[in-house]
Amino acid sequence: MSSENTKTPKPARKSFKENQQSVSEEKLCDSLAESASTPSSDHYVTPPKKEWAVYIIESDSGKLYTGITTDVERRYDEHATNPKKGARFFRTSRPKKLVYSEKGFTRSEAGKREIAIKRMTRADKLKLCKK
Repeated sequence: MSSENTKTPKPARKSFKENQQSVSEEKLCDSLAESASTPSSDHYVTPPKKEWAVYIIESDSGKLYTGITTDVERRYDEHATNPKKGARFFRTSRPKKLVYSEKGFTRSEAGKREIAIKRMTRADKLKLCKK
């Protein structure tokens, strides 16, 4: 007697590309279904954008530190009292006073202004602080 080995054939495995395609199709279907259940943009109120500021702080050693924040007073206090939240710059010389600040920027604009100020010479920064 000969015994035949009767195995059911395994389903063909999907290639990596086919698998990724089916996964992305599922995600697309899920996101479409989710967006259909969310309210229309007429009902969505965008939160107000935060107003960013650029500031310069003079340290005890006379050096100038430039940074950006949404709350200048809070940030100064962090630099002065909390070494973990304040900038590393102030670990060697404590902040003495806030000498300059500009408000009314978006996050991006504030970052660009900060870079422009950091590229200034010390003399130009001091002139800016006196304005």
